[in-house]
Amino acid sequence: CTNEEISSLKKEAGKIKVTYKHLGAVEDDEGITVYDKFNVTFKNVNDDLYIELFDFSYTNYPENGTIIDTFTTGNWNFGIYSNECAKKISEIKVVLPKFNVYSLDPLCEGIDGDDFALCGKYYNYDISYATFKEKVENYRKLHKIADDNGKKETGKRGFLFYWNYIYNFVYKNIIYFAFGLGLLILLLLVFMIIKRRKNRGVLK
Repeated sequence: CTNEEISSLKKEAGKIKVTYKHLGAVEDDEGITVYDKFNVTFKNVNDDLYIELFDFSYTNYPENGTIIDTFTTGNWNFGIYSNECAKKISEIKVVLPKFNVYSLDPLCEGIDGDDFALCGKYYNYDISYATFKEKVENYRKLHKIADDNGKKETGKRGFLFYWNYIYNFVYKNIIYFAFGLGLLILLLLVFMIIKRRKNRGVLK
């Protein structure tokens, strides 16, 4: 390609707009509920261009000027390439934020996530639930946010919130739980057999 053609392609690449949409709670291939998936949309992609990840593990071509695909939380670096020049024309970096699971907790009801990050939709740091609870309760007291109206509902929804974590933990470690259960049953059977033999000995 000539310098003029490359310059023209760069202008076309500059028109590409990227948006993303969080998919919420979805199940991954193993049936575990995750919150880290986003639909990423590339618009205004010229037919002479295509998009590729920097590690070349992903390539996609536009359909009617649009590319839509699913990616997980993290930093994604894409190269914009030309079909005719076989050359990288431009680069696009897409940063997909980390969904804040704590924002679903009943403790965040009535709190503006934009004002208090721990209840915001996205939060890029890891903290324990105990720390989260302490900070949220302090925030509620400081800003005098009442929670009396939702105490009963909070208990119910809180149970579901914790159940999701327990379920995922058990699912990930199902082999260990199955082995432990089998071992426990085996020990109980051995104990019952020994007890029966002892009882027979006493009767004799």
